Amino acid sequence: MEQKIYEVIDTSDDDMYFPLGIFLDFDSAKKAIEDFGEDQISDRAEEYEEIKIMERKVGWDDNGKEVFVQNRESYEDKDGETLWRRVDS
Repeated sequence: MEQKIYEVIDTSDDDMYFPLGIFLDFDSAKKAIEDFGEDQISDRAEEYEEIKIMERKVGWDDNGKEVFVQNRESYEDKDGETLWRRVDS
């Protein structure tokens, strides 16, 4: 049986990606992203972040398959606190 894993990655940088977490199922990976709410997910992003979930196989694999993407941008609330919100791409 083929074992799949789900890697959450930061693809905000056009030249490289940064792994953020590995999960055994898609729902857990997506929930981990959604649990951040308005907090920043990646410590490398400044004003914009793109977070993806890649479905990969355990063992030899190609590049995997993108199964989820969330684009977010930072903004300041009325108290001057920096928060993050989802934006449509």
